[in-house]
Amino acid sequence: MVLEISAEVFKWLQGLGLVKEAKRNQNNLMEVSEDTANRLMDGFVLGPLLRTFLPNKTDEDKLKKIDALKENSTPAIRLYNWGLLT
Repeated sequence: MVLEISAEVFKWLQGLGLVKEAKRNQNNLMEVSEDTANRLMDGFVLGPLLRTFLPNKTDEDKLKKIDALKENSTPAIRLYNWGLLT
């Protein structure tokens, strides 16, 4: 599966250390690897990203949910992770 993202989003995610490399396609979008695409769609890599945006005195329950994200690519894990993230 190919995931296309804008160059701006790619640079932002790369700056946060969430993606490493991609190639520019004919539509001037960045294509990330299948592994990176799966990690983004699984929701797991969004935990560290969300932590950067949460205030220091945020609700402990929100932090516990982020810590409970699971790293796996099964449909059940994706559903679990996105259920926590929403």
